[in-house]
Amino acid sequence: MAPRGGRGGQNRKKAKSSKDERRRKRNNHAVMTDILANLTMSTDDWKPGNRPFEISPDGKKLRVSTEKVTYLPESISTLDGLEILNLSDCSQLSELPAAIGGLKALTTLNLSGCHSLTKLPAAIGELGALTELLLTGCSSLAALPDSIGKLGAL
Repeated sequence: MAPRGGRGGQNRKKAKSSKDERRRKRNNHAVMTDILANLTMSTDDWKPGNRPFEISPDGKKLRVSTEKVTYLPESISTLDGLEILNLSDCSQLSELPAAIGGLKALTTLNLSGCHSLTKLPAAIGELGALTELLLTGCSSLAALPDSIGKLGAL
């Protein structure tokens, strides 16, 4: 008989961890597929060193930096471990989905250079961990939603 508290518990933790890792990778892949479906890019846009988007291996950082993005998919909310969302220079991005409020771990949202962004969703107030909101160059953004006042960490 195996002793209690032996390797069985450690093996279960490893199995759960690898299962969570596989789920995270599937979610990341699905979101990136949604974003890619929205891009209309020429081969010049894919030159080495000119990657229009990048997600960190741990799934905590997503950078989308291209004028070709006009919207973000609702599936962005499935990136529940996302801490940094960098959408700088997405100059054709006109709005953010309400699903962005589901990114509870988000600490940094960079919208600098999003010239076509006309409004932020009220769900932005649900980002309780947000400490940094960058809006430099968001020249079409006329007002902030009232819910922004809920962001005590900002």
